[in-house]
Amino acid sequence: MGSTTIPSSSSGYADIVYDAIIPAGLTLRQTITSGTTITYTGGTPDKVFAIIIGGGGAGGNYATTAGAGGGAGAAIYGFFTPATTCVIGAGGNGSTGNSGDYARNGGYTLFGMVVAAGGGGGAPGGGVYSQTRGAGAGAGGIATAGTPGATSVYLNSIGGGSALIAQGSIAPVATSGGGGSVSAASDTCLAGGTGIFAGGGAAAATSSPSLAGGDSILGGFTGGAANNVRGGGGAGYLANGSAAGATNGGNGGSGGGGGGGAGSMTGRGGSGGAGAILIYY
Repeated sequence: MGSTTIPSSSSGYADIVYDAIIPAGLTLRQTITSGTTITYTGGTPDKVFAIIIGGGGAGGNYATTAGAGGGAGAAIYGFFTPATTCVIGAGGNGSTGNSGDYARNGGYTLFGMVVAAGGGGGAPGGGVYSQTRGAGAGAGGIATAGTPGATSVYLNSIGGGSALIAQGSIAPVATSGGGGSVSAASDTCLAGGTGIFAGGGAAAATSSPSLAGGDSILGGFTGGAANNVRGGGGAGYLANGSAAGATNGGNGGSGGGGGGGAGSMTGRGGSGGAGAILIYY
């Protein structure tokens, strides 16, 4: 199999070399984005190669202050016993900005007994939290007040943690991109992390230009653009992230993209993109 070096050496990150994800000679037979049952045309094969992606986490918002981006859903891939049942993880719902209304994590996707966790919901940016706001990490890492979402590893999925504001950089590239962090104290925010499969949502702050969501490298899709104080949604494996609107953060793209944060009196953080299962044989 061939290999892909991600990111390029000029990006500033250490290079990560991945074997070609989809083995040669296989054909995509099904792309499942809803439903609970799986049928195989012409009979059930002995084994299948599957990509299993959890729902993206939602973007956060806290009234007039700021909101962090949601993390992309986990992406698990490999050869598996053919499953006939599944669950497709829903994208998390963004917060409205009202106190106590937090961004939701993405739902898990299940292929037989193999689970891909949802991305974490982005933290709000209100003054009750400490200086650096956490963002939802990819692969189900959950942000808590004042800390960025941690890197999470399960099977061959690496859910990106969120970069700290002090690092001055976006979340490092991972299988699933972490959401962008935000600091209310310095009123600065970060873009969504790029993912091999799906990108995280961007953060938003009231006095800093908001940024774009992270890209999907293998899917070939891009994160959504920002709109004033609203961050763009992260790209999913199956679709671009949505640009932020006049009121809300951008939604994550289909296939696990994270929602963009919002930093406004009205509106809400963007919703995460739904998960998916792709089956090859």
